[in-house]
Amino acid sequence: MTSSLAALLVVCFTYWVGCWVLCYFGADYSQLLQSYRSPLSRDPIALLMTWLPPIGVFFAALSSSLPVPSVAVLAATIGIAVLNGVTEELFWRGAFVSVFPKQVGWGLAYPTVLFVLWHIALLCVPNVVYKAGALGMLGGAGVMGVLWACAFWRTRDLRSVTMAHVMTNSFAFTMLALENWA
Repeated sequence: MTSSLAALLVVCFTYWVGCWVLCYFGADYSQLLQSYRSPLSRDPIALLMTWLPPIGVFFAALSSSLPVPSVAVLAATIGIAVLNGVTEELFWRGAFVSVFPKQVGWGLAYPTVLFVLWHIALLCVPNVVYKAGALGMLGGAGVMGVLWACAFWRTRDLRSVTMAHVMTNSFAFTMLALENWA
């Protein structure tokens, strides 16, 4: 494992633990559990907001000239994508809305801004190249954060945005691994 990959994993692991600890101490569990039990939304606007990011990243991955990933790369990136997607949706969307269910600023806008700002830490990890650069990384996080926050706010269905986030990360993390460590 290269030092840049190790550094990135340390940063991410610390972040994930922080998200889970803050969620444990700050979330309203009854509201949070309800967001995983609510019926899947059929709202076409919410569906578009939810599934546009993974579709876009999928086509970006297809259009790249990267090699076909090995089974080991796919297993690692999908595993990390599941951990990251579940953690981020539980914390950034679920926990904040569970505490502030009727306050758009505190429940939706504030965590979305913080979600984007968190991605600055990833840009600071040495020797990790993000093909889209800082603007692409932060802009992508911002667009996806807004879309998923608005979709969740409309539907209170955390399962759909979590699945979309995991799929998006699976494609993005695989590309990141192939660009940096394969």
